[in-house]
Amino acid sequence: MVRLGLDFETLVYKLKPITALLSFIFLITLIITIGPIESVSESWNTPLQPMFVITNALTSYFFFELKKWRLPALFLLLLTAFPLDTFKLVHDLSATLFFISCIRGLFFIKKFRIYTLLYCISPIIWMIFNLFWFEVYSISILCLYHLNLIYYIRYKI
Repeated sequence: MVRLGLDFETLVYKLKPITALLSFIFLITLIITIGPIESVSESWNTPLQPMFVITNALTSYFFFELKKWRLPALFLLLLTAFPLDTFKLVHDLSATLFFISCIRGLFFIKKFRIYTLLYCISPIIWMIFNLFWFEVYSISILCLYHLNLIYYIRYKI
């Protein structure tokens, strides 16, 4: 069998930081092209739906690898599988539990404690602005944390 120089492990290794970046790019694209909407999940009803599904699926996949992030992975997968417009209760419950369960993953970290603090103040964003900006802020913090963690583990940066 001819090897193309990219096996599955290498692909996954390279896909981890790309997934965090893609999630962040999704948020920026959503803001620029659609603008602020009720929630990030409302993007399900826009042309950005494939990007929403792909970024959530990839993020769930990588969260399942991390012991403290398995519960958020499950809730993220559920909120993606149950669209807001047809399964509102299941979707909203899954989304709420996703954001709450992420606190557990951040709480037990020893490095990069600043992300825990930044994430825990996210409800203030909701009170001052709205649900959409709360989600954008929270997801951005999670993306930055995981990118920082990935690069710290790989390069001790």
